[in-house]
Amino acid sequence: MSAVQAPRNAGNARGSPGGPKPPGTGPPAGGGGVPLSALLSPMSLVYMLDYTWVILLYGTCAFFLAVLIDGHLLPAYDAARTAETPTLLLFAEVFTQIAWQGAVVILITSLLQTVPSPVQGLWGYDSHTAIGGVLRNPAILTVILFGLSISLQDRLAQLFSRFDKNKRQP
Repeated sequence: MSAVQAPRNAGNARGSPGGPKPPGTGPPAGGGGVPLSALLSPMSLVYMLDYTWVILLYGTCAFFLAVLIDGHLLPAYDAARTAETPTLLLFAEVFTQIAWQGAVVILITSLLQTVPSPVQGLWGYDSHTAIGGVLRNPAILTVILFGLSISLQDRLAQLFSRFDKNKRQP
């Protein structure tokens, strides 16, 4: 640092960066945070209702997709066959199943985003804003579908066990 430059945290008493702040400008005593009244505002309740709608819709679709993919579109998981499958082929099976589920998630998400929200227009809420986009994130459907896809989890566990140096005992 040269003699002309001031250190970054050198501030003045009026509250410039790094310096002391005037009284009453910091967080409230007791840790700060968002007051409970803000969480219970009408807009927050509308966001929660819309998110509940999205979770119910995505969860229902993910359930039926998992039943369709695991039970009908992909071969059933067979532990004995999978144990004998070469690692590269097992990796290809896992990658194909993840890619298949990803494609289905993108397709279903694009269709579900056209379904209108039941709280659209309530207190000025618009599901096509940034918050509506966050609530309709494809990750929600992906996580639920992955959680319900038992065959994918079993194949991933088998693949992981081939690289796991700790070799956990059941």
